[in-house]
Amino acid sequence: MDDWPQIDSVVLTSLQHWFHTPLQLQAAFDDENGCSILLHGLFPDMVDEDVRNLAAGLVHWQSTQSSNFKRLRRSLADEALFRLPPSRAGDIQVQYTAISQSSTVMVLEMAAKKKQRKYKEESADARAKKTEDDRKRYTILLSNVMKQAALPVAKLIDTLEDPASGWLHLFAARRANTLKNRYKSWKPFQSWLELHRGLHFPESCKDIIDYMQCRVDDGCGKTVPESFSTVLNLLETLGRVPQDQQLSRDPLWLGHVKSWTAELSADSPPRRPAEMYTTAMLVSLEILVCNEDEFLYKRALAWVILVMVWAALRCDDVQSILPHRSLLSNFGLKLLLGKTKTTGPDKAQKEIVAHVYRTISLTGCDWLGTGYQLWSQDQLAYRRDYLVMEPNFDWSGVRRKFVTPTGLSSLIRRVLGELQVPVKQGLDWTLTPGALLLPDGLEFHFSGHSPRNYLTSVAALLGFSKDMRAYLGRWAIGMTSSEEYVRTARQVVYKIQQCVNRSLVEGLVDEYFEDEAIDSLCAYAEAHGANPRRIRKRHTVMNNLTGRHCLGGTFPTLEVRSGDWDDVQDLTDEQMALLHEKAFEVAASLDEQSTGDAAVPPKYFVTISRRGNHRKKMLTESGKDAQGFDRASGAMDEQQQKEFISEHMDSDLQFVLSDNGVSLGAQVAVARRYGTLRKFRALGDTRAEIRLACLQDFAIPQDNPADRAETAAIVSSWEVAQEFIAKETEIRAEAKVLGQPRTLQVHERQAMVKAVEAVYGVLQESETPSVEYLSVKAEETETNEPVAASLDEVSSRKDSTTSQMQTGLDSTGHIRITKTKVKSKLPSNTEEYRRAMRVEMYAWLCMAARYKAKAWLHGLTAAPFNRFVDFILGEKVYNIHVPSLVGDGQTRVKPDWGIILSFEHRLRKEAFKLVVRDGTTLADALNQVIHDAEMKETYFTTPVALRAAMTSQADPPQQKWLRPNTKGTGKFQSSNYKGKGKSSKGKGKEVRKELQGLTLAWRTPDNRELCFSYNTGSCDGKCNRVHQCRVKGCYGDHPAIKHKEVTGNAWKVEADSIIQQWG
Repeated sequence: MDDWPQIDSVVLTSLQHWFHTPLQLQAAFDDENGCSILLHGLFPDMVDEDVRNLAAGLVHWQSTQSSNFKRLRRSLADEALFRLPPSRAGDIQVQYTAISQSSTVMVLEMAAKKKQRKYKEESADARAKKTEDDRKRYTILLSNVMKQAALPVAKLIDTLEDPASGWLHLFAARRANTLKNRYKSWKPFQSWLELHRGLHFPESCKDIIDYMQCRVDDGCGKTVPESFSTVLNLLETLGRVPQDQQLSRDPLWLGHVKSWTAELSADSPPRRPAEMYTTAMLVSLEILVCNEDEFLYKRALAWVILVMVWAALRCDDVQSILPHRSLLSNFGLKLLLGKTKTTGPDKAQKEIVAHVYRTISLTGCDWLGTGYQLWSQDQLAYRRDYLVMEPNFDWSGVRRKFVTPTGLSSLIRRVLGELQVPVKQGLDWTLTPGALLLPDGLEFHFSGHSPRNYLTSVAALLGFSKDMRAYLGRWAIGMTSSEEYVRTARQVVYKIQQCVNRSLVEGLVDEYFEDEAIDSLCAYAEAHGANPRRIRKRHTVMNNLTGRHCLGGTFPTLEVRSGDWDDVQDLTDEQMALLHEKAFEVAASLDEQSTGDAAVPPKYFVTISRRGNHRKKMLTESGKDAQGFDRASGAMDEQQQKEFISEHMDSDLQFVLSDNGVSLGAQVAVARRYGTLRKFRALGDTRAEIRLACLQDFAIPQDNPADRAETAAIVSSWEVAQEFIAKETEIRAEAKVLGQPRTLQVHERQAMVKAVEAVYGVLQESETPSVEYLSVKAEETETNEPVAASLDEVSSRKDSTTSQMQTGLDSTGHIRITKTKVKSKLPSNTEEYRRAMRVEMYAWLCMAARYKAKAWLHGLTAAPFNRFVDFILGEKVYNIHVPSLVGDGQTRVKPDWGIILSFEHRLRKEAFKLVVRDGTTLADALNQVIHDAEMKETYFTTPVALRAAMTSQADPPQQKWLRPNTKGTGKFQSSNYKGKGKSSKGKGKEVRKELQGLTLAWRTPDNRELCFSYNTGSCDGKCNRVHQCRVKGCYGDHPAIKHKEVTGNAWKVEADSIIQQWG
C-alpha cells in the first residue's frame, strides 16, 4: 500500500522514516488532539499554526482511507495464517527490489510514474468529492479553534460516542466556500492574539477592538470588519457561549464595526457591476462555434460562453450543470443545475433549470445545435457532475479533470482574447483573419460575471419589469414558490430572449444602444496603452441603415418549419422530456429530408385513456418514410439494423453481444450511446445498475419473460466484457515485459475476422492472417507506427509461423532473452504474390474493423489493395511492353522478379511513411504511391535497364589460380592435364555446355539457398530450397540450363527500347 497522505515532502519523509507503512502512521493517533501531541513530539520547532493545519490534514486522511486500512489488515492476517516456514535462502523478491531500486533507469521510471498520477482521470462525481473534502477540511480547522478555546460545546461533543462525526455535523449544511471564508477571516486574528495576548480566544472587547483597529490603520478592505464579526458570531453561537457573554453581540463592538465600515467605504472606490460584452463579441462567438477549422475545445468553450450570456449563468452555475440530464429539443436547450449556492438537497429548491430558446441567433448560424452536438461527442460526453473539463495542451481534446470556477474564468478570457473581428458581407457574417476584437490584453476588462450581465441589462433597457427579469438569473426562486417557478420560468425566459434577439437583429421601438459598454472598453484600452479609436471601430457592428439601430438582419434568423414542431403542451414534464430525448435521437440519426409544396399531414395524434386520463402520443402513417423507418421510435428493418451496428459499434462489442444472444434491436440501442467495449463495460459498477440502465437507457421494461431474458443477456455481456478487458490488460503487461507483441485474445481475433467475412465473404485458410501476424499488426496499429512487412513475413493460418524465445549470455555475462522468427519464402510467381497480398489486405481490414478511432484507417476497403496488386502485375510493371525495333508491334520485357519484389516493397514502405509522417489515410497512401513517377524511375525502370545491360556484358569468370601447361621437367605432358598414366576419363567434373560462360550463385540476394539440382533439371521438388535461376542478376523462374535459351540475344533490343522510352 502506497497511499501516504498528501502533505509537505520534507514532513512526509520524516514520517516515513519513523513509520514504515501508512498503516503504522494511522495507528499512531486516534483524534485531533492525539495527532497534535504526536506532531509536537516529532517536530518541536514547528509553529502551532502549522501543527494545527497538518493535524487537520492527517485526521482527514485517516478518515477517508479507513476502508483501505481495513483491507490491508485483512491481507496481513491472511499472510500470517497461510505462510510457509522460512527458508535459509535469501528472498528473491527482496533481492530484486534492491537491484531495481539501485538502477538509475528504474528510479527515473518510478519518478515519472509518480509524477503522472495527478493526470489520471477523475471519477464522475469529482466536483462533489472535492467540495466535500474542502468542507471537511475547514470544518476540522474551525473545530480546532473551539477545542483550543475550550468553548462549552467541546465538552458536550466529547461525551458523544463518535466525537469526530459530531464535529463534522456541528456546522450543519454550510457550504465549503462559506467555511473557507470564515476560517480565512479568523486565521490572521488567531495569529495576532497568540502573539500579543498569548490567548486562543478573545476574553473581552478590548482584544477584538485592538486587533481590528490595527487592521484598519494598515488600510484593510471595507468588508474586513464585517467578515470578522460574522465569524466571531458563528464560533460563539455554535460554541454555545451564553448570549449575555457573546462579544459579537456587544453594543460597543457593533458600533465600532459600523463606524469602521463607513470609514473604509468612504475611502474605497464605488462598487461597479461586471462589464458587459459587446454585440460584436457575441457575433464572433457564434461564427467561432460553427467554424469546423478551429480546435474542438475552443469551439465547445465558445458555445458555453454564449449559453452563459443567453441563460444568465455565472461560472459557478456552469460547473453545477449536470450534462447527462441536459436536453436540446425543438423548444430549446434545457440545462439542469444540481447543487449551487441557492439549490441542493439541503435547500428548499432541490434543482433548478436554465433555458435557451431554440432559434436564438444573431448571425443565422445554428450555434446552439452545433455546439450541443460538439458536447455530445464521445470525448466530451462522459458521465460527470460538472460541465467544463480541462483542455489538453493544444486544445484539440480534453483531460477528464474538473475545472474550478476561477479556472473556467481564465479559460474564457483566453477565448475572448483570440476572437476575430466580424464583418458583414452581403447577408452573411464572416471573420477578418488577423484582426482581433480584444488585442493587447483587453480581455482582462471582463470578469466571470460579465456574461450574466448582458441579457439582464438589455432586457431592462427594453422595458421588462424587475419581476420578469428575476427569472433570467433565477432570482425568482426566493420570490415565488418552487412549483410556480417551474411552471412559469420557461415561458418568461423564452419571451425575454426572443424580444432581445429581435431588438438586436432588426430593431424595436425601444432601441438598444451599446455606447456605454463600448465607451467603457475604450477607456480601459486607453488606460492600458491601446488605441481606443481602433477598438471602437472594431466593436461597432450595429447601425441605422434600416431606420433602426440594429444589425440589419431579418428576424428570426433561423427558419423553423411548422412540421418540426410538436404540440405537446399538455403533457407532463416527464413525458415531455422523454419526447424531447426521442426527437433529438431521431433527428441526429436521419438525413435532412426535402419537403414539397403540398400540405404535410400531422405526424402524431394523442390518445387519452378512459381510466386515469393518461395521454399517449401515437405515430401516424405520415411519420414513416418510404423505407418503413419509424421516425419517432427509430425502428429499422433487419438489414438497416445490421448496417447501423456495423457503423456505430466496434467488432469486440459486436462479438460479445452476439455471443450472449442479445437481439439486434437491443444491439442498436447499445450502439447509439455505447459503441465500444470499454464504454459498455463502464455502463455501471453492479448488476443492479446494469438492470436499471436497461430500463432507462435501452427501454427494456422487464415486465415480461422476453424482456427479462433480454436484460439477462445484456447483464451477461457486461460481465463478459469485464473479464475480457481484465484479461486484455494482463496480456498487454506480459507482452510488454517480454518485448513481444501482445497476443490477441480469441474474442478479439474472431471478432475482427467475422467483421471482415461479413463484408467480403468467408475467408479461406490460405487467405486468413495468422494469429501471430495479426498480433504484430495490432501492436503497430495501437502505437500508430504501421510498418510494411516483407512478403516472407506475411503468414496465413495455413502456413503460420511462430516466434521462438531463446536465451543466451551477452558480453557482460548477463542472460538475455531474444526472440527469433522462422520466415517463409518470398513469392516465386504471380499467384503466390497475389495470395500473400490477399493475406496482407485482410490483415489491415481486420485492423480497420477493430480500431475505428484510428483516423488513418478510415475508409479502408479492399479496392486500394486490389489496385495496388493490379499495378504491380499489370502492363506498367510485370507485363510491361516496349515498342519493337521491327515493325509496329510491341515486345514484352520480362523484368527480373527480384527487382519487382523490391520495387513493390519500396512502394508499400513509402505508403506507410505517408501515413506516419503526413497523417494520410492508408487507402489514399496506396493510391498515391502507384502514381509516383519518380519512385518508379528510381526503383524499377533504371534497375531493369541496368540489369539487362550488366547481364549481357558480363565476362566469363576468371580462375583465381591458373595452372601452368607443364607438370615437372622433362616429363610427358598430357593435354588433358591429368596425372601420369591417367586417361581422359578421370574423376574431374565436366561443366555442362549450357552453363559455360555464366556466373553462378549459390544464394539469393536475401541469403536463401538455391537448389542446384533444379538448375540442372534433376530436382524432385522435396529439397525445400529456392527454385530460381542461379545466374547472378537473373534469379528468374527457370533453371540455369535454360538461361541462354530464355534470354537469347534479346537483351540488346530490350535495353535499347527501355532506354529510349524512359531515358
